[in-house]
Amino acid sequence: MRTIVELVGGPDQAERVREVAELLVALREHGGDDVERVLRAAPRWLAGAFAPERTVEEDEAWLVRWRAAPDRLAFERASGWTASGWVHWFSPENEFWSVGDVRVDEGGHRVVVDLEHDDDPVPFEALRWLALTGGLRVGDEVRVR
Repeated sequence: MRTIVELVGGPDQAERVREVAELLVALREHGGDDVERVLRAAPRWLAGAFAPERTVEEDEAWLVRWRAAPDRLAFERASGWTASGWVHWFSPENEFWSVGDVRVDEGGHRVVVDLEHDDDPVPFEALRWLALTGGLRVGDEVRVR
């Protein structure tokens, strides 16, 4: 199955759209396997947006709170993404989806991302966070079977 997701920038955000597209291509090509490499290649605005990494104990406590949260998505958003947690979604260990084709529209104001996946709906909160952190918005989401 494939889901096509659009990340849309404003009229003056062509450079940001290009940065997001280039990052997604790099993550696809390198599998997101090395957090430090991703951070070195990431735009400064992204590298500074991550929450501090957690210890094993802090991760376990976070998981307990997440499981008990009435709205898990809201809890995740409020907690922030650590770099390692976010990069995981672009790594081969992510069994939910993988990044397929990434393209920028002719006007340079929209990144179109194909996510390949088996299950529906596809949990692409990491991609949504990238868009919002970059000042873009998530546009159309189309499932292709």
